[in-house]
Amino acid sequence: MKRSKICALVLSACMALGAFAACDDPNATTTTTTTAESSASESVSDSSIVFTDESSATSESTEAKAEKIVFEGDAQTNANTFITNFTEIYFANYSKETATLERYLDFAHIHFKVNSQDKIKYENLDGGDYETIAFADILSTVGKYFNVGVSEDECKKLPSPSKDVQGPAYKDGRVWFHGGAGESYSSIGIVDYALNTGDGNLTLVFTIYQIKWEVYNELRDDDIKKYYKLTPEKAAADNTLEKIGTGTAYVGVGQSDGYFLLDYKTEAA
Repeated sequence: MKRSKICALVLSACMALGAFAACDDPNATTTTTTTAESSASESVSDSSIVFTDESSATSESTEAKAEKIVFEGDAQTNANTFITNFTEIYFANYSKETATLERYLDFAHIHFKVNSQDKIKYENLDGGDYETIAFADILSTVGKYFNVGVSEDECKKLPSPSKDVQGPAYKDGRVWFHGGAGESYSSIGIVDYALNTGDGNLTLVFTIYQIKWEVYNELRDDDIKKYYKLTPEKAAADNTLEKIGTGTAYVGVGQSDGYFLLDYKTEAA
């Protein structure tokens, strides 16, 4: 998460709570699976992971059969960084089985606003302000975080940009979004532990924290990255953080040990 202060205090806790209560996407759009590039999380080394027996199941049958994994060091940082890519934008509940094309496009849009604003080209068309992103950049980031290939042919079926079009639009090899009002993105995700049920994937169990505004307002990008290194215990004891939610992320593990999202659920604290 790069520090993004587009207008400041507009965010507030109510925005976060509303996002955590959101439902899964109702309709599916055909997509194809592709090989994901390494995700925001770096390679996870065995020496950075502690394996323990799962004794108290929070989701009964699944956890009772699962191996509990407690992260340390770089593995903790990598898991926190990956999850923060979703918690920082108040990503609503997600399932790969039901996700629509628009859901992936919206993720890429906000992800670039927070982390790579240089990927966004600002346009004015017929008196309307737009934020546009090259299709190739959207393809790359959706592949990275979801292991899904977005079809440009499907994007070409989107309407042309217009003041009457509220969702994403397509024109000249770019996906167009209406320019947003002021937002601020100051939440992080801390992975408490993972569950391995032996199917080749992991369930990351995490807590969502808001960096207190008076602190966040003074932080630089490098300062924010320090939060990614926190263990669950240190995060819970950090008086600059406020717990605002919890969640689980069912993730695949790529060839370079990078994660990609398969299912995601959060709820307000």
